[in-house]
Parts: sequence; C-alpha cells; structure tokens
Amino acid sequence: MKKFLRQALSPLWGLRTQKNKNAYVSTWVYSRLTDSSDNTYPRSLTILLSKAKEFELQQPQGKSAPTDHLLRWNSLTKGLEIASAERCDAIKNEYPELSEFFDNIGQLGSLFSDEKFKEFWQNATQLQAQFNTFDAFLKRLKDIGLLDDKKYSKKYNYVIAPIYIDGFNIRTMGQRK
Repeated sequence: MKKFLRQALSPLWGLRTQKNKNAYVSTWVYSRLTDSSDNTYPRSLTILLSKAKEFELQQPQGKSAPTDHLLRWNSLTKGLEIASAERCDAIKNEYPELSEFFDNIGQLGSLFSDEKFKEFWQNATQLQAQFNTFDAFLKRLKDIGLLDDKKYSKKYNYVIAPIYIDGFNIRTMGQRK
C-alpha cells in the first residue's frame, strides 16, 4: 500500500528527497506533519500544499523546474514552515496555560537533556504555579504530543515533535530538512 501511495503522489512532489536520495518525499512530509503522539494533522497538509503551490507559482520557470513533478523541494519546505506556524498557533490557543513554555521553547532547542529541561522548569515560575511538579508538566507536554521522552543518546533525553520546529523557531542540530 505504501509503495502504491508513494507512486501516486510522486507526480505532485517527486519520489525522493533532494538531500537524501534514499529517502521518500512522502515519508518526509508525513514525519514533519506528525506529533510525538503519532497524531497527523490533515489541515496542516492542506496548508503545506496550498502554500507550496503559491511558492511554486512564484518561481521562475526554467532549467531548475522539475520535469517529473509539480512542486520543487524549496516550495515544499516553505509550505512546511507555514503549516508548522499554523499548528503552533493552534496549540497555543488550545493550551493557554502553557504560554510561558511556548514563549520560551526556543531556549531548549529540538533535542535537550534532562538537566537542561529541569533547569528550564525551575526558571519558569508561571509553569510551576500551573503544574505542581516537574513530572506533571512533563506528562502534559507528552500527552499533547509536543514532546517525546525517548532516550536519543547519553546526552539527549527529549525531542520536540517535528511539526512544531519551524513554527516555534526552534534551533535544530542538523536533523531537519
């Protein structure tokens, strides 16, 4: 089924990514529109495609225009940035009690250690008033799909879901786009 779907979507955005010729564009799109609870947002896909189309129509037609699909890689990434911003606005509106976290999330980066996260929590007075314990705060972020606490290495314990990276202007460590 995946192979059929990839082939069906390839006229839209191509089959393989530009940066990693072994990776599929459909997998890249899906992973960027999914939160850490494995929720995927169809509205975000609609925004990504709509904005990618707008960017594509602004591009000069010439040698760099693809011949086997409609949307260039840079149009897809621009569309993703806007879809991410929209998703971040939605989560801010849905969880106003986390506004201090959302306003300062960029300090953490996309991957961070337990120590750095606990330090962030200790400096967040509004969050401490809202959540009785660090564990309650952590559970809330995991429950809403913003944070994953898989151990990625000895150094990093947490990761922000990819759908929120661009919208919250979070610095990454080379794993994006």
